[in-house]
Amino acid sequence: DVIIKSILCVPSVTRMGEAEQESVTAQLKHLFAPTSTAKFLRYYFDCWHPNCRYVHKPSFRVDDTNEPLLASMALLGAMYSPDEDERTMASEIMYHAEKYVFFHEPLFGEQSVGKCSAAAQHGDFQTIQAGLCMLIIQFWTGDEAAKQRAMALRFDQTFKAAQASGLL
Repeated sequence: DVIIKSILCVPSVTRMGEAEQESVTAQLKHLFAPTSTAKFLRYYFDCWHPNCRYVHKPSFRVDDTNEPLLASMALLGAMYSPDEDERTMASEIMYHAEKYVFFHEPLFGEQSVGKCSAAAQHGDFQTIQAGLCMLIIQFWTGDEAAKQRAMALRFDQTFKAAQASGLL
């Protein structure tokens, strides 16, 4: 799965020892298995979406959604799981998922100003939505370090990307 492979490539994971990497891999395989992802997306829409509708539910299709947004939505949905182990797993991999999401343009590096294709602009918009979703996860379930990163770095990255994309 693209999400699993991508998160496993972030430096915070690649610098781990073999046993830690195996643990993260097992958690990712559980959380992002197709049946789990579908379940967590249901939790997202049933539990979170009524409170904050920044994803258009009637037009949402998994096949048309970029991986950073899918990962963020699934992790946020996992926080509503009645299974405490799933909630714990999602919390434990949040840091690595944050690094994965915020590594994508337009949230990281050069802002994607002047992209011509509608598909590129739609991908930018979805990545900005993913950044917003990760901010919510960081503030809701993150430790103090995650909350500090969100305030010191991630809000600014997300809003600069939204401005550069013409959303603000």
